[in-house]
Amino acid sequence: MFGFVTMLFIFLARATPGVGAIVVSLVLLIFQEMAVRLIIEKKKPRQISFESKELISYLIIAVALFPTSALFGSAVGLLESPQGLLMTVPFSILLMIVATYFFLVLSQSLKWHIETQSSIAKSIDIWGLASVKNFKDYLGVSFYAALLIFVSAMTKGAGLIAALPLIFFANHYLYQEKRSQITERAPQ
Repeated sequence: MFGFVTMLFIFLARATPGVGAIVVSLVLLIFQEMAVRLIIEKKKPRQISFESKELISYLIIAVALFPTSALFGSAVGLLESPQGLLMTVPFSILLMIVATYFFLVLSQSLKWHIETQSSIAKSIDIWGLASVKNFKDYLGVSFYAALLIFVSAMTKGAGLIAALPLIFFANHYLYQEKRSQITERAPQ
């Protein structure tokens, strides 16, 4: 369901590129959190709520994700260009890897910000540093997520129905693993 609804938002965003990119980022962030709460935490839809302070944080991170959305758009645009696939596929996948990397870092920063009540800037700093220290892990998740998005783009977005929930859960479990490492290193 999350993949299907998010796919619809992505298609609608093409009509309004600037605002649409921020809306898609916001929807991705909210749906990722809803998927985690529904499936992993086993909460019922009625138990899921967002405070207004959280929604403002989601909007700030969605605006910060605007360049990432532009990278995804450029990657898909390359695939739709008249050039041959041999020329466009490597650059498209590279753009998707970079965009996914930043999506992972910023979405995890948002989750950390909400959990610890630290500032958004400090949360981004903490998770940016964690992603650099664990670059191989983040690169691996970014690479496989980019491949899923690439396959989805080749199927005109239909593959997002399955790809997005997989990416949401990979992001969640990566966050859980790195969060435990960060809290172990933190001074008591």
